[in-house]
Amino acid sequence: MPPSSIEGKVRAKLGARQASNPSKRDIWQDFAGDHALIEAHNIKSEELEALERITMLGSVHSKADLIFMLSAIRRARHK
Repeated sequence: MPPSSIEGKVRAKLGARQASNPSKRDIWQDFAGDHALIEAHNIKSEELEALERITMLGSVHSKADLIFMLSAIRRARHK
């Protein structure tokens, strides 16, 4: 039985969404390779290691998510 036109539209939309969403690995590699960003935020190697581990555990959609997590780590360490 061929898919209905609604099913086809939903599948097409999901496929386009997946194609436009970079993987966690891609986001991490882009972040870790952005030396200007790392320098601007004074990110230490220990922080990079922690962020990489967090990336593998949770939902990361952008570099901004990683900066947010970095801020949370820094706040938690200074409490």
